Amino acid sequence: MKRYLKIECIFIVILMLQIANFIFWGYQKEGYHIDEIYSYGLSNSYYRPYVDSNNEHWNVWHNEDYFKQYVEVQADHRFAYDSVYYNQTCDVHPPVYYFILHTVCSFFPNQFSKWFGISINIVFMVAALTILYYISRLLWKENKWLPIIICLFYGFSPGAVNNVIYIRMYVILEFITLLYLYMHLQLMEKYSTKKYIILFGITLLGTLTHYYFLVFAFFVSVVYFITLIWDRYWKRIVHYLIAVPGAIGLAVCIYPSALAHIFSGRGRSAGNILDTEYKEKLIEFYLYISRQLFGGYLKYILCFYIFIAIVIFIVHAISLKRKNETIVLQIEGKYEINCKLLIQFTCIFITAIMYYLIVVKVTTIRADRYIFNIYPLIVLLFFELLWLIYKKLNRIKTPYLIINMLILAAVTYRGYNQESLEYWYKGYHEMQTELSKYQQDKVIYVTPYNFTIYRDWQFLSQTGNYYIVAPEDVGHMDLGEENNNLEHIIVYVYKDLDAQDILNTIEKKLNLTDSDFVLETYQSNVFYCY
Repeated sequence: MKRYLKIECIFIVILMLQIANFIFWGYQKEGYHIDEIYSYGLSNSYYRPYVDSNNEHWNVWHNEDYFKQYVEVQADHRFAYDSVYYNQTCDVHPPVYYFILHTVCSFFPNQFSKWFGISINIVFMVAALTILYYISRLLWKENKWLPIIICLFYGFSPGAVNNVIYIRMYVILEFITLLYLYMHLQLMEKYSTKKYIILFGITLLGTLTHYYFLVFAFFVSVVYFITLIWDRYWKRIVHYLIAVPGAIGLAVCIYPSALAHIFSGRGRSAGNILDTEYKEKLIEFYLYISRQLFGGYLKYILCFYIFIAIVIFIVHAISLKRKNETIVLQIEGKYEINCKLLIQFTCIFITAIMYYLIVVKVTTIRADRYIFNIYPLIVLLFFELLWLIYKKLNRIKTPYLIINMLILAAVTYRGYNQESLEYWYKGYHEMQTELSKYQQDKVIYVTPYNFTIYRDWQFLSQTGNYYIVAPEDVGHMDLGEENNNLEHIIVYVYKDLDAQDILNTIEKKLNLTDSDFVLETYQSNVFYCY
């Protein structure tokens, strides 16, 4: 282990720098995706899974506390895990992530901060990078520096940063899937009953974190199970069937709503995707990988390295021909095929490819977050390609290494400069500053959907009172006698609605004469009526 002491010290320094990078981009985050607000609401709102669950959402006035009570833990409802569990049964995900977020938020009652969620993500991303380091060390035993380079490249990639600043369960999912893979790679190295016990816990935790864990776990397990059958390890097969399917069964017993989530609602509609749409989605998800890991140049990078591999093969074949040897004889005579390593990389390759194809097919929402957890696997496969080429080079290894480092640095830098960061929502603070000029004015919020308020709540929380109304009800709003003679009011109108007709109705109802456009939020157009 002394061999790795210096390397691990360097790895820790790199982790510290990556943490600093995560914190930097955490500070840049200004707004929130709707699902991030659901994260806080489902975790912290007491037996109220959605902001409109209390039937007092529409056609009434709300103050600034209305939404805060949804996203913040109230002092008398701290560590209320029964509420978290109930809220999730009404949603579409298992509860582990929400338990963790609620635990953190319970230490800060009546407060809201992006750092409650980002801090969880940073901790689990550091854990994921640590597992990635040990997976790499297991795969490349002959090179102690390559695992460091792999973690350096992935940890600073826009893909890793995106995952960290997006306040959902996907960093935890990445950590658990990597841990699940690592445990199987370890089992391929050496059998241990203790590892099966650990695997039971990992499977239980993964199933209760995100259902896509089951897709990932299935293909890892299939490869490993085939090796057990091939080697006729019948006793290990029995133990494995207890560990993995047994853990999934226990997860369903703990959380029976999982069956309804998987086989109805989103789960049932997931398969109703047209073939033409599937092809479009394959390209779109590929572009996520290309932009967030390879600066948008993945196809060019692959072509470059495949070209080098072909050239090496041709040069090697010509060399052997001159010596009157064949490639087959050369392989049989000089190279020992590491079957164990081949199986391990086959497991990684099959899992990454099949997970990608299936998840892209079944997801009803086109978003990079669903494939975040295979980003590290893609990086591992990419570096294996680089390593295979490196081993075949003789006199030009140093130039090859320099070229590789320059390419990796360039694509990472390029990733940050092409707006690959999806979840920091730059511009929210500017909008808040502009709308703060009207924080004393009352607000009418016009929308046909309840979800739009989740994106606009940061702005509405600045005002004292706001009235939520559907567009068809604008003409007969009951604003109260004290509000019938307002001299001015702010109006939010959902983007897809005809704003002018709605403004005319409001102006007529309140005896106002005109309106000015203020700004456009992610969901609404905002007007000042006077």
